[in-house]
Parts: sequence; C-alpha cells; structure tokens
Amino acid sequence: MQPNYPNLPPVPNQQYQQQPLQQAPQNPQYAPPLHTIPKQQAPQQRGPPPVYTPACIPNPQRVNYQNPSIIRCARNNLCLNVNQVIVNCPINVWTANGTSNQKWYFTNDSYIELASDRTFVLDCVNINVGAQLVLGKKRSSQTGNAVDPAIISQKWNVVAVGNYNYIVNVMNPNFVIELAGSTKNYEKGDLVRVNSNLSVNNTHQQWSIQATYHTGSKKQRLVAYNNKVYVTSAETGLYLTVKTGVLHKGKAGQKVIMAKGRMLGGAKTQQWIFEEDTGMICSALDKNRNLVLDCGSGQAGQELTLATKLYSNNLSQKFIIKQCTGIAIKKDLNMKVCRYLYSQLNSNLVIDEKGKDEAAFVNFSRQSPGDGKQKWKFKTA
Repeated sequence: MQPNYPNLPPVPNQQYQQQPLQQAPQNPQYAPPLHTIPKQQAPQQRGPPPVYTPACIPNPQRVNYQNPSIIRCARNNLCLNVNQVIVNCPINVWTANGTSNQKWYFTNDSYIELASDRTFVLDCVNINVGAQLVLGKKRSSQTGNAVDPAIISQKWNVVAVGNYNYIVNVMNPNFVIELAGSTKNYEKGDLVRVNSNLSVNNTHQQWSIQATYHTGSKKQRLVAYNNKVYVTSAETGLYLTVKTGVLHKGKAGQKVIMAKGRMLGGAKTQQWIFEEDTGMICSALDKNRNLVLDCGSGQAGQELTLATKLYSNNLSQKFIIKQCTGIAIKKDLNMKVCRYLYSQLNSNLVIDEKGKDEAAFVNFSRQSPGDGKQKWKFKTA
C-alpha cells in the first residue's frame, strides 16, 4: 500500500531536482521534516506606476517655506505685484512698497501663494508661449497626481543659476516666467508672461527671492525700514561708520568703526538702510544697496566689514533687531529706544563696540545685558 503524503510545494531549486528520488519512509504516518523542504520564493510585489519627476526641482537654499518672500526682477529690481486680489488679475512689476500684495509664499507642493490671500496663486491658465501670468484661485488635484493637467499651470519650481533664480513650470521646465517688457527700459507696471526660451543671459528671466522677516504696524517696528538712518552706541554716542568711506568709493572689504558724527568723508559713511524684506543693513555709499554689513564667519571677536551683497549663502549679511530689556545703563537713557543687533548666522552673538574710544572697531560678542556697547539707537537721517 502506497503512503499518503501531503501535497508539498514545487521545488524550484535546481540542485534538489537533480538528486535521485529517495525511498519513502517505512512508517507512512510521518511526512519529511519541514527543514528538508526548500522554501518557495514569494512572488515579487509590483508597486504603483512611477510618478513623473521633473528635471528641475525646488532649491531649498534659495526658497524660504516659512516666511513670505519678495520676488525681484534682476532687470530693474522691481517686484512681482498684483493690483487687485481677483481671479485673472494680471501680474506686473512695481516698486517695493512692503504691502502683502507683493509678498508670496513658496509651498512644498510647488504653489506660489499670495501673502494677502493664500487661496490665490501664480497662474498662467495655459502653458503656452507668451501666456500672461495672472492671479488664479488655487486648485487641487482631482487625481492625486502632482502633474494633474488641471493644476499644472499653477505649479512652479525654482532653479538656481549663479546669484539669481529662474522660475520654471513643473511639467515643462523649459517654460520660464519672464518680464514681458512693454517698454525698452522694462519699467514698473510692465506685465509678466511665460516663455519657452530659457536663457541664462536674459536678466528679465532672472529673479532674486528675498524672504521677509519683519512684520507688524509702523508703531511696532523697531527701525524706519528702507530709510537712511544713523546707528549710534547707547554707551558712547559714537556713530557706526565705514572706516575709509568716500576716499575709497565704498569698496567691499572696508572695516567698520566708531566715529563722531559726520566724520571720515561725510554723512554717507555713517548712514545705513535696514531692508525689511532681506534683513540686510546696507551702506548709503552705494545707491543700489549692493554694499552691506557682513560678519564673516560669525564667530566671537569677528570684526564687521563692508561686503558685496550676496543672494545665496548670505546669513552672515542678515541681522535680527530686538528690543533691549533690563536696567538702563544711564539714568537719562530710555531702554525702549535701545536695540540689539543679532547675527542670523549665530543668534548668540550681537554687534558690539570693541572699545569705548573713537576709531574702535566693531565686532561680535556674546550678549551681556549690562554692556552698553552692545546697545544701539537709531535716528532717521
């Protein structure tokens, strides 16, 4: 009588198939031990179909996803602007005015949302050459696909080239946002469109993206942003000054020192412009604001210098203004008008006079509440 073995899985391993068949055991009630049975390979699971990944991806070093940003055209330094928050309102460029209709949020899912109403986004309705850039109501994908045709006209990526950026369509990275230029000079009020001819030599396709860090009403602001101001020490009354100033036409690399008012070449060596949208402190020596304070490595003891404005890797050129608190260092000094200037590169350090004498250099030190050389007052020029 033949033994009744259980049905075993097929043996896929070739070396077992080549072995001679073994004699069945005399006792039919026992099956072969399980460890002698080769394991059958489980069928390979197939995942979902691949999703289209664009060649140009957002550059996190150029885009701030937490704060609204001002988008300036390299051609004329004017900002992306919208006159009305309505569907299909044309996008143009205008002089920076600090309003929320010139500020934009970049999102992780490639929308560029209007700060004043984040349900509106940059849209070109149809991705065609010459298509006008407009304000559109934000749409969501109906299919769950990031490149759903219903939303692709609202999806943009930032591509970094040198100091500037190109804003390209996610699905069609050759389509780039550019200043249309109804005039030869590309003046304010000119419209913005989409072009299929991306060129690294066209400044009307290049944009600087500058995150804004300061908010609040004018009463709450700690400095008159975008105006020329004098910065003086609360301890000595001396002025923050470019050392050689006009004598060297405000070149990068000059040291920053303390001096009496209107010394060393004139008032411009002591006038500074705090940019609200970038956090930079610009010297009035350059009318285009291309010379800014720089803290170098941001280490304690690092001297402050004048440097050419950077558009990437520039935390050494960005500062945070904070209200001073604590006991007044002088009986006649109101602490409400004193400010600390922190570096964004190292938030533990503040701008500090190296000494109390005239011509003392300015450097960075750890904050000390009782040190008046770390406290500053601003006066509109």
